[in-house]
Amino acid sequence: MKPIEPASTQQSFPEPSLQKKRLKDCCQEFESFMTSFIVKSMREGVMRAEEPDRALGMYEGMMDQAVCKEFSRGRGLGLAKAIYKQLEPLVREEQQVCSPATDARQTANQPEREA
Repeated sequence: MKPIEPASTQQSFPEPSLQKKRLKDCCQEFESFMTSFIVKSMREGVMRAEEPDRALGMYEGMMDQAVCKEFSRGRGLGLAKAIYKQLEPLVREEQQVCSPATDARQTANQPEREA
């Protein structure tokens, strides 16, 4: 049996452009989820002559999700854009704070402390 090796101490972060794309995709997905939740709540609030059967309810749910996903890819409600705007600076800071090269430079420039 091969022994378990410890993880490396240096963390490997993807390129900032890739992280920003992932962040944008996640923000759009979150907006899609929230829009879908709003539409679902609106459907539940509508008075119907008769209760829809399971197949119709499932179809409406899937249709709502697809429409909301496409809606968030366009201009959407602006929620994804607002979230991205708030989180985007953290991607750059993470690269500066967590990169091993930055840590080595900061350690080299600090004066030694006396006990």
